[in-house]
Amino acid sequence: YVTMATHRALQAGNSVHRLQLAGVAPGAGPYNVAQTLDEQLKLVRQANPLMGALLQPGLLKQLSESNRKRVRDLLLDLAVGDNADVVFMPTFLDFYLNDDRASLDSLSSVHDWRPGLAVHLFHGRDDRSVSYLNATTTLEAMRARGAGNNVSLTECTAQLAGHKECVMPYWRFMLDHFATVVKNL
Repeated sequence: YVTMATHRALQAGNSVHRLQLAGVAPGAGPYNVAQTLDEQLKLVRQANPLMGALLQPGLLKQLSESNRKRVRDLLLDLAVGDNADVVFMPTFLDFYLNDDRASLDSLSSVHDWRPGLAVHLFHGRDDRSVSYLNATTTLEAMRARGAGNNVSLTECTAQLAGHKECVMPYWRFMLDHFATVVKNL
């Protein structure tokens, strides 16, 4: 996510560093935060149908501030857990559960824009932290904006292609790919 957000910010700005970019290789990021939260909520519903039934977009705007915080924190704990390797800012959950997609998209999502340089997405199909759907919809959105073959998606081939299991294959992919592009290292 941070790689994609940084690339977009550098492309939009006047930083001299944007001229030094040869491309980026984001790995398994929640580029579309609303979609990521939708997928996480599906997992919560599967694990705890009662809690999932209660946690519907728009719910928080009907609760007191202290109850909103409790529900948000509970959802965060259920969806992400103590051992997760990703972190969501609670503000994203507030926007999501208040059904404020416009704020959520404008403040967090980095999937729907046209990159000027190559974007080499990398993701595993078994990822339960950030759904593989995030990578495919990001690829589609960027191509729809005219990025064409400038955006690609490589699937992690680890035996269990989960978020943590694909870290080392991602590093190998990134190093192998950029070894042909980077100069003066």
